[in-house]
Amino acid sequence: MDDKVIRSIIEITEQRSSDSLGYCVVATLAEMLPVSAITLYRFDGTHYLQSISLSISEDHLGRRRQTWHHEPQYYDYIEELTISKLSNVPKLIRHSATSFHYFYPIPLDNEHFAMLYLHLCEPTEPFTMLIEGFAKIYENYLRILDESERDKLTGLYNRKTIEDKLQDDFIRYEADGRINDLQSCWLVILDIDHFKRVNDNFGHLIGDEVLLIFSQQLKLHFTADDKIFRFGGEEFLVILSPSTCEEAAMKINEFRKHIESFTFPQVERITVSCGFAKISTKDYLPIILDNADKALYHAKNKGRNRFYCYEELL
Repeated sequence: MDDKVIRSIIEITEQRSSDSLGYCVVATLAEMLPVSAITLYRFDGTHYLQSISLSISEDHLGRRRQTWHHEPQYYDYIEELTISKLSNVPKLIRHSATSFHYFYPIPLDNEHFAMLYLHLCEPTEPFTMLIEGFAKIYENYLRILDESERDKLTGLYNRKTIEDKLQDDFIRYEADGRINDLQSCWLVILDIDHFKRVNDNFGHLIGDEVLLIFSQQLKLHFTADDKIFRFGGEEFLVILSPSTCEEAAMKINEFRKHIESFTFPQVERITVSCGFAKISTKDYLPIILDNADKALYHAKNKGRNRFYCYEELL
């Protein structure tokens, strides 16, 4: 067991993204514990960022089979806990005659926290130290990865993580069958209009406040399946989960109208221009970015506070 634990720790610390770290921890615990299901949630205070679920069953020959899911288990119950500060809730254990449900909160910082749920087939006591140990390794290493993955001002993913997150999403969506002839992922570039005027007229501190509030509105408007990035300066990027072009356009336009009517402190009103493009596995990321950028500049040239789809411009 000791050798297995050491090998597992080595594998965990070889991960270079927060998403792959979560999958690695769940797979490791599934291998070491008598479990029928494990789910790892990550929250940012408004909605969950990630949900990784693995169920384990045995076939008629007694062979263990693992199935990955992306629909959270016991999410309604855990969502209730977030209302009363999940990170302050002690470990929660539910018992029944033949199963043992173990909930373990993992505080990360003032806004971000995680929850590990395990459905064990045996009493939890002999495995408590192992579970808590790997939860602590996950917590500590996730802090390190988050520092390298996230923008310091807004807390959003930074530019250098785009390709990795996009690849992770495609693997997941293709496995779920969510990418098809009707639905695709979409890359959206959003640019705050005339942002230089904000800095010139109100100062950089107010400009930073506008960027922070804008990023918060992005997190509130888009879902946990949509990945949000600070692309640089006043530019932001969103990778939309699989949808039709019409659905993507509706979501983008709703956000544009929301920002148009939103009151920012001191600055009061700003607008945003958006360009979006279809994400294809046949294209390199720079090509997809360039397509969305062309649609964005079309919106700028047409008077700003607009949005355009690259494919429709063609």
